[in-house]
Amino acid sequence: LVQAAREGGALGAKMSGAGWGGNMIALVTAESRGRVEMMLRLAGAARVIVTQVR
Repeated sequence: LVQAAREGGALGAKMSGAGWGGNMIALVTAESRGRVEMMLRLAGAARVIVTQVR
Protein backbone atom coordinates (compact mmCIF):
# COMPACT_ATOMS: atom_id res chain seq x y z
CA LEU A 1 0.00 0.00 0.00
CA VAL A 2 2.85 2.40 0.75
CA GLN A 3 4.30 1.77 -2.70
CA ALA A 4 0.88 2.27 -4.32
CA ALA A 5 0.40 5.57 -2.47
CA ARG A 6 3.84 6.79 -3.51
CA GLU A 7 3.24 5.78 -7.12
CA GLY A 8 -0.05 7.71 -6.98
CA GLY A 9 1.75 10.88 -5.94
CA ALA A 10 1.74 10.80 -2.13
CA LEU A 11 4.41 13.00 -0.55
CA GLY A 12 5.04 10.27 2.02
CA ALA A 13 3.42 7.13 3.42
CA LYS A 14 4.02 4.61 6.20
CA MET A 15 2.47 1.54 7.76
CA SER A 16 1.34 1.74 11.38
CA GLY A 17 -0.08 -0.66 13.95
CA ALA A 18 1.01 -3.88 15.61
CA GLY A 19 -0.38 -6.35 13.12
CA TRP A 20 -3.96 -7.61 13.01
CA GLY A 21 -4.62 -5.42 9.97
CA GLY A 22 -3.02 -2.15 11.01
CA ASN A 23 -3.28 0.92 8.85
CA MET A 24 -1.37 3.01 6.36
CA ILE A 25 -1.04 6.78 6.61
CA ALA A 26 -0.24 8.92 3.57
CA LEU A 27 0.33 12.65 3.15
CA VAL A 28 -1.06 13.86 -0.17
CA THR A 29 -1.80 17.16 -1.88
CA ALA A 30 -5.35 18.07 -2.88
CA GLU A 31 -4.30 17.59 -6.51
CA SER A 32 -3.05 14.00 -6.00
CA ARG A 33 -5.80 12.83 -3.64
CA GLY A 34 -7.97 11.17 -6.29
CA ARG A 35 -5.09 9.34 -7.93
CA VAL A 36 -3.69 8.11 -4.60
CA GLU A 37 -7.14 6.88 -3.54
CA MET A 38 -7.53 5.03 -6.85
CA MET A 39 -4.07 3.44 -6.54
CA LEU A 40 -4.81 2.29 -2.98
CA ARG A 41 -8.08 0.68 -4.04
CA LEU A 42 -6.36 -1.06 -6.97
CA ALA A 43 -3.71 -2.34 -4.54
CA GLY A 44 -6.42 -3.91 -2.37
CA ALA A 45 -7.05 -1.35 0.37
CA ALA A 46 -10.06 -2.49 2.41
CA ARG A 47 -11.08 1.10 3.16
CA VAL A 48 -9.81 4.60 2.35
CA ILE A 49 -10.54 7.37 4.86
CA VAL A 50 -9.67 10.96 3.91
CA THR A 51 -9.10 13.69 6.50
CA GLN A 52 -8.22 17.25 5.57
CA VAL A 53 -5.43 18.83 7.62
CA ARG A 54 -5.20 22.62 7.72
